[in-house]
Amino acid sequence: MDSNCPIQQPGSDTLSQRSRFSRNWSTSFSKSASSSKEALGLGPEIKEKCQREAAYLFKLEQSFKNSVTDLKTHILRPLVKTESSDQKNRPQLKEALLVLEESLEALCNESEEHCLHLADTLDSLTQKELYLLKNTQQLKRVYIWYFTAFTNYVVLCGFEHIAKQTSDYWKKNKKIVKGFRLDLSSNASLSVSLYRVFHEPIRLQVQKYIDVLRKLSWCLKKNPETKPITDALATFIDLDKWIRQSLDVATLTKTLWNSLGSKLTELLFLPERRLREDSKNIPLSCPEGRFLLFDDSLAIIQGSESSIYKLDTLWVETLDNICFERNQLKVLVPEEEFIFTMEDSQDKMVWFWKLKQAIRQHLDGKLDFPLWGEEGSEDSCSVPACRFAAYTFINNPRFKDAVYEGDWYQGKPQGRWARLHNHSIHSNLGTILNSLGLRMQMAAVSNWYFHCFSGIMKWPDGRNYAGTYEEGQEHGFGVYVMPAGPEIFDCYKCHWKSGKMHGYGICEYGIGMTYKGYFQDNQRHGFGILHSSQLEKLPFKYFGHWENDKKSGYGVFDDLDREERYLGTWLEDCKHGNGVVITQSGLCYEGNFQYNKITGSGTILSEDDSAYEGEFTEELVLTGKGKLTFSNGYVIEGLFSNKWGSGLKTNGTFCKPTEELNPLTTSKMQLGSHIIPAKERWQGIYDQFMDFLNSGSDETSVESFLGFYSKKREKQKSLKSMTITKKVEIAMPHSTEDSLDFLTCNRPDGATSEKLASNQCILAKGQQLKEYLSKAFASSHHPLGKLLQTLILVFQGTFSGICMHKRLLSMAQQEVVSHAKELFELARYFLPKSLEIGDPSTEAAIRDNLNAYTVTLPLILPRFYPDLFMLYMLYHEVEDSMYWKGILYLELLSDTKLLEFLEVQKDLWPLQDIHLTNKQRLSVVKDVCFTSAILCFQKISTTADPQDKLDTLMKTYLEIESTVTRVLKREYNLSMDDLLPLLVYVVSRARILHLGAELHLIRDMMDPSTEGGMNDFLLTALDSCYQHIQKEELRSRSLPK
Repeated sequence: MDSNCPIQQPGSDTLSQRSRFSRNWSTSFSKSASSSKEALGLGPEIKEKCQREAAYLFKLEQSFKNSVTDLKTHILRPLVKTESSDQKNRPQLKEALLVLEESLEALCNESEEHCLHLADTLDSLTQKELYLLKNTQQLKRVYIWYFTAFTNYVVLCGFEHIAKQTSDYWKKNKKIVKGFRLDLSSNASLSVSLYRVFHEPIRLQVQKYIDVLRKLSWCLKKNPETKPITDALATFIDLDKWIRQSLDVATLTKTLWNSLGSKLTELLFLPERRLREDSKNIPLSCPEGRFLLFDDSLAIIQGSESSIYKLDTLWVETLDNICFERNQLKVLVPEEEFIFTMEDSQDKMVWFWKLKQAIRQHLDGKLDFPLWGEEGSEDSCSVPACRFAAYTFINNPRFKDAVYEGDWYQGKPQGRWARLHNHSIHSNLGTILNSLGLRMQMAAVSNWYFHCFSGIMKWPDGRNYAGTYEEGQEHGFGVYVMPAGPEIFDCYKCHWKSGKMHGYGICEYGIGMTYKGYFQDNQRHGFGILHSSQLEKLPFKYFGHWENDKKSGYGVFDDLDREERYLGTWLEDCKHGNGVVITQSGLCYEGNFQYNKITGSGTILSEDDSAYEGEFTEELVLTGKGKLTFSNGYVIEGLFSNKWGSGLKTNGTFCKPTEELNPLTTSKMQLGSHIIPAKERWQGIYDQFMDFLNSGSDETSVESFLGFYSKKREKQKSLKSMTITKKVEIAMPHSTEDSLDFLTCNRPDGATSEKLASNQCILAKGQQLKEYLSKAFASSHHPLGKLLQTLILVFQGTFSGICMHKRLLSMAQQEVVSHAKELFELARYFLPKSLEIGDPSTEAAIRDNLNAYTVTLPLILPRFYPDLFMLYMLYHEVEDSMYWKGILYLELLSDTKLLEFLEVQKDLWPLQDIHLTNKQRLSVVKDVCFTSAILCFQKISTTADPQDKLDTLMKTYLEIESTVTRVLKREYNLSMDDLLPLLVYVVSRARILHLGAELHLIRDMMDPSTEGGMNDFLLTALDSCYQHIQKEELRSRSLPK
């Protein structure tokens, strides 16, 4: 579609159309410029002329008032009385006559008000007090009302009808009607007389107003203060022209209704409908038939059948540039288009002008009548291409019998944003959602969705769609409600593409399930989360990948009824491939699934740390060869049968452990070794992200991926020339978050994370890079932030909750590291210009210092840390329990006794740091020695970053060495033999609760490039301290006295 299409930026003409469905007709006049109330005071000479004209006008107005009153009393009231008593009359005639009576009454009242005003101000009247100037617009409205009612009655053939009903009455009361000159010779003559009586004196009064104003204008033509007079004069001249043309059009329309058959008249007739042009007057052809242009529609008559096309959904254009036959017009309407052929170019231009003029007047609700060829007539027929209208579809298979109310362009529903003043859409959708019991979502919808709707589609079967369109199809964001049973509805709030759900969306199913994720071709496709209501008999939750509306690929399924969780691959809604099952009781197993059935060998790990490796079914029935290892190291190997936990039957070999008993042998076994690698598990999430990045100039990709509709859509018509990063900047709402510097960083062919660092960053700006990515990850409106939120969500769903298990630690740790590497790769798309190429000589330093472990892992790890560290705590629960017993044991000792107990050399004791009071003894003082090192080491549990933990350990070592140097008053480098007891002292006094979990998290998550050297030395020393404090013999030794 053309990027300059008017639908992208509708003008003010379009915005005014939404009130058209309940409009009150008004009239605009081409020459009126300003209100007559702007009149200024004039001099004595002008005042005298005004008073003279006012006196003349007073006589005219009195005469007019009397004639109108007589008309109302002696003519109209008998007509109304006769019409009311006629039981056979048409309701339309009666109603039209009552409206005519009402409008004539208003005209009488206005004339009386005019007379009173002139009588009160006749002697002191000034120009600005002249009623014609002071109340020009009010007079115009009353005359328009009257002649509108009069012409409606004419079109209904009312005077012909009423003449028949009242002819005898007039013959009996000739005296009463003598002054009205009614021709009573025949009913036809009487109807003509009534027609003349009801319009000639009223129109004549308007012409007399024009004469008075012309005299005033001519007398004051050189005076600059005559503008109110000229404005009023122009208004009444246009009014007179409007009256004349209204009468002519009404007569032509009445003639048309009389010429058509009763069937066609019944189909086409409306009292207010007026004929604008007839193909009998200006011939056109193809398709065959008669064409009638009305003020609200275009009718095509073929035989006794007719088709009516409303003007608010009709577009016309010439075909001069694309067709050899130059005298053609193309007419577009919903679901159809026509090519009209004229005999010559003059006929074509007349039809073209009249069609556009009729469309414009209908859309604007204005009954001005510019003449063909009149100055300014070409400018007056500018028709907005974008419109707001209602239409019922007939032929379109998808929309058959559906009613669409919203934006249109060239005969098709289309709109990229809605006018916020269109309260009808807001109330309609609110009614729809409320009727479906969806009040929970109304707050979000009102703040977000209502801002973007361009139309509502309603099907007879109860389906409703409210959203945006393109080329006549749902495209962009929309809400779709579909019946799913008696009083049950499915509600889709998602993005659409070419009439199908495509992109991120939320579906709330009437049966209680909810889906949040991605769609493609109306089906769940990509990553998504589906969960049932907690009240369901079999509640569940699935988050993972979908293909063609079925679970496929890697996913996690929580069976809340059986209280178990499955982690593994799926195929066509079935567990298929390697997977792990975790139960709330602590039992877990791993195996290969084939359409929900376990095949081959697998592993069962029980809550008491017993482990079985062999063949079994999904119901945990052991069926063949296997090996059972108990937590104490004893092993049974052979043939097994019966269900796990129901008393095993075996025929095999029982073996005692030949090596020293290690109670942790089976408790440390991990699951997931056979599941697909961490990098491939959530590839669907990254694929969705890559689709977003590769969408290029697709202006809906940002909002589709991020899951919201941008309120800055009006800025996006120029996006096609921008890169994806700039589009994100425009589409992102930054109402509460700092603006980020999105700049062009297109992906180079064959780029790697190493090239990213070397080509786009310099070592000195590494902190800048972290600060930028920190803001991006923290923003839910930044693509990287949205991606990270999704990854956190699936991590929590996989490893937290009632089925959190220590045997998933390895899987969890691998996933976090994999996410850090993937995010570091993807960050290149959004790097700011300030982090572009630096000095090539720094490449080696950049490679060593900027990678996933140093840039992205420290930023994202705090988001994963609570659940990840809980797994470490569960995994090291036994060792940490023994370690804590050792801490509590050493807590009983004073500083000096603990140093002595740990066999620290006495010359390294910082006794000068101990300041005793009179009542204290050296042997009872605690928490004084090596205080700075203890406080430093306690910070190790306050950060999630492994490198920060290593830095804390290094600072602790330096504090210990600094204290020793101060005590010895000389430089001293601690050896392992000296460091170990001192470090045990510091660790025991620091009281870190889960030191084993902290220590192993550092080893697992630290940058591999930093392994070895001082880091390895310190970690080895800390591990030795940890192991030493756990030892039973430590507590078996006697305490120093």
